[in-house]
Amino acid sequence: MTNTTETDIDAAIAYLESPEYLRMTASALGENPYSLLGNTPEPESSADPEPWLPPNLDHRFGIQWNSVTQQCDCRGCRENRNPPVVINRPRVARLGARSDWGKFATLLDFFQPFQTYGKLKGVLTPLDTSSGWLATRSGAAANLWRADFDKIDYVVYSYYTPIAWHVTTGTFSEWIFPEVKYTRTTSAHQSKIRTALQSSEALGNNVRFLREA
Repeated sequence: MTNTTETDIDAAIAYLESPEYLRMTASALGENPYSLLGNTPEPESSADPEPWLPPNLDHRFGIQWNSVTQQCDCRGCRENRNPPVVINRPRVARLGARSDWGKFATLLDFFQPFQTYGKLKGVLTPLDTSSGWLATRSGAAANLWRADFDKIDYVVYSYYTPIAWHVTTGTFSEWIFPEVKYTRTTSAHQSKIRTALQSSEALGNNVRFLREA
């Protein structure tokens, strides 16, 4: 039968031989955290009670030794074993509102968000449920915006009014372009996006132009 002293010694040895302890010790000494690891053998797993920890250890990683998993559970060690997932968000392209329509067509074809130095922009998610001035210009188009809202995966805005949007439902997808009149600036934005949609071989056959009856 193993007595308490032997259990404490075994636990202390397992702790001192662990990669986490060696890494943290190296860091505390100002060295490369991995410089002491070498070919350190993995300690044998143990179901012993919580081991004795060397007193007065002061380093930035902290010690939360787990005798079952034989590893340190402090935040630094957990993050080292499981680095945070980095989400690669699409880069937002910068264009001028007067840029060639072909540049806009390329961005729309690849669903890349864009921002101009004016009020024309493309986004992957609707800003909100509001259809802006569309509601006062075309009731049918505004109703379609509300009906499509949960399926919209790209929107082109002029100020806060959606002037074109893309919807995907299963294998079906299409662009919606309401043919309505706005201010001079928004009309210029519409003309640019309409030309991009109509002239692109990839997009031209997949656009529904909405006109009031």
